[in-house]
Amino acid sequence: MSGFESFPFKNEKPIFRELEKLADLSNFSEKEKQEYEESLERHRINCLIMDACHDEGYEEGKMDGIQQGIKQEFLRIAKELKANGVSAEIIMKIMHLSADEIQKL
Repeated sequence: MSGFESFPFKNEKPIFRELEKLADLSNFSEKEKQEYEESLERHRINCLIMDACHDEGYEEGKMDGIQQGIKQEFLRIAKELKANGVSAEIIMKIMHLSADEIQKL
């Protein structure tokens, strides 16, 4: 029980006394030790997978945000161009926007 000689709070509730017994690996049979180690390994693998998924999701979200920001800036610039008399065809060509997008500005 790395860091604990015993659960300092074990007398608060019976469940803590039972947990202390379970936490003492020296009381485990060989089969229980093996199952415990396998359980820990599955837990570690699951944690690694969750971390990787979180990181991947974060990066995807970050890229989506950047793309949305770029699109908003293109629309802002296109709106200024339109307000200054630049034709829709030129705005479409330069800003890579559709006719509908320009019309909505």
